[in-house]
Amino acid sequence: MSLLPILLATTSALPWVLPRQAAAAPAPDGPEAVEGAVTRGLAFLIAAQELDGSWRFENEAYPGGQTALALYTLIESGVRRAHPTVLRAATFLETAEPGRTYSTACLILALEALDAAGNAQRIADLAEQLLAWQRGGFGYPEGLIDLSNTQYAALALRAAARAGFRVPNKAWSRIGESALALETADGGFAYRAGQRASGAMTAAGVAILLITRDALAAHRALPRRQREALAESIQGGIQWLDRHFAVELSPKLEREGGRDHPFVHYYLHGLERVGTLAKLERIGSHDWYAEGVTWLLAAQQEDGRWTNTQGAPEPTTCFALLFLERATAARSGRRGRGRRQYGSDSPANAVSLLAVGDSPLTLWISSFGADARSRYEWEGERGAGLRVARVEYLDGDDVVAEVPGDASTPCGSSRFATQVRFDEPGMRAMWARVHIVPPGGDAADAVVLESPTLAVPVTEALADWMLEYARDPTRNLLSRTTVDAHASSQLDDTWAPRWAVDGLQTRGWLCANEDEEPTLVLELAKSQRGNVLLFSMARGTPLEERLFAQPEVVDVIVNGLPPVRVSVDQDEQRKTRVELGRAVSVRRIELRIVARTPGRSYAGATGFMEVELQDRR
Repeated sequence: MSLLPILLATTSALPWVLPRQAAAAPAPDGPEAVEGAVTRGLAFLIAAQELDGSWRFENEAYPGGQTALALYTLIESGVRRAHPTVLRAATFLETAEPGRTYSTACLILALEALDAAGNAQRIADLAEQLLAWQRGGFGYPEGLIDLSNTQYAALALRAAARAGFRVPNKAWSRIGESALALETADGGFAYRAGQRASGAMTAAGVAILLITRDALAAHRALPRRQREALAESIQGGIQWLDRHFAVELSPKLEREGGRDHPFVHYYLHGLERVGTLAKLERIGSHDWYAEGVTWLLAAQQEDGRWTNTQGAPEPTTCFALLFLERATAARSGRRGRGRRQYGSDSPANAVSLLAVGDSPLTLWISSFGADARSRYEWEGERGAGLRVARVEYLDGDDVVAEVPGDASTPCGSSRFATQVRFDEPGMRAMWARVHIVPPGGDAADAVVLESPTLAVPVTEALADWMLEYARDPTRNLLSRTTVDAHASSQLDDTWAPRWAVDGLQTRGWLCANEDEEPTLVLELAKSQRGNVLLFSMARGTPLEERLFAQPEVVDVIVNGLPPVRVSVDQDEQRKTRVELGRAVSVRRIELRIVARTPGRSYAGATGFMEVELQDRR
């Protein structure tokens, strides 16, 4: 089940707090509108998380890169570090081996934002890796040096320095010199030597020089001549951004592209860096933040995402959120996101129920209605409250908490508060049932008063499977040997059999649409001893439910033994677990799909995202 409708349910009115009474209509691009846009963007990002805690975009080419960028964005946007989405992402990244400049840099940013002290050693190791790739500036790390990779390396080294890593002054000087070498004659900056300046790269160049200047100055390693040269180029870059200012595209001299230019959101985050690091409210005559906000709010899609001409909603949404949150600013004093409150106090209700939070959810009785007080307050106790025997709090038909009262005396200002934790995220129907003793009666005569039902979206419940799935790649025995994967058919090259054993939940195997007997066979070069087989069904993104046909029944054949028929969990966000009994030395696994439910876009194409073998003794 997709979390997005539930998450978006939290964005009505003021998304994280109660709406103000009789408030003036919010400005279309004022603080309340920005808060709403951020909340919707976060809802999209949270809902797009994969089973293993990762995010899908370019996860194969840049392992852990998008996941690190998303984690950094969540934290910088005020999401609690104990939020399940944060915990799942952090767990997935514990064993990530980024291997490329962008991914390594984003991982440093995420780890420093998450817990600089606790992650100090890993940050230092990653920073050392970055420095080993340095060639003045930075490439991918292979290939030519470019200003974009250099910018992310500089940002990461700045974060590493905050976490206690000592970046050599020589490294900072070389970064600055590399950026200056890409300055163009008109004061802008280019991606690589010989190219024209662009808005995205000019913002990157200015940000690099500002970071370099501040780092060298902090260590008294900035001679006057170098300081003056940096200042001149910084000023020249800011003037270039003023002359070619735009927020709907990343400007080039020929102003190619349009409002959906593929790098506009990346550019806007770069513009935010310049404004923040240079302490500029305006770039020339332009209020860069206000103009960026206006465009971003208009460009946001209904489900909370931002996209560019290449799609790429995950990184694009991250860049938009980082701009709106001014993420480059010092983190001290950064606010967290408020706790959501549900319900209202009304004299027309027999019982008014209020709730605040998520999981845990705090519930209490805020008041009893005028009619209930008139009918059930005892003689001589007018205004002192009803005599309450007990209060039951329910989720649908299930009593989830009970608070005892004292029917021998009026309740006064008692609120009968309780807290409830949930095992799974989902929409909850919360209401209260209050047992009161009427005038002159006793417990046997109790009358039941009921509150209206509150629709409460729960998104922060940490289910047992969440961290288990994030840790599963480290337990997968198939990763310890070469696996020859072949199948009865494949939908296309992007859904080849080998992707079902690559350790990632972001790609897998799908059979051809017309395949009548879909079968996946895995032959291990070296046998592995395990007792649990796990598989997850092939699917679109977490926001594209039932895109492909869903396997319903699978015959599992291990080492050629008689098949074991298994019913597949029909929740796309769950794995199916097959117990093999005692540990078995596995050389061959065959999965035959014998029944399936047609998909929305592909009636017959079905398969598996990942097959895993574990020893869970």
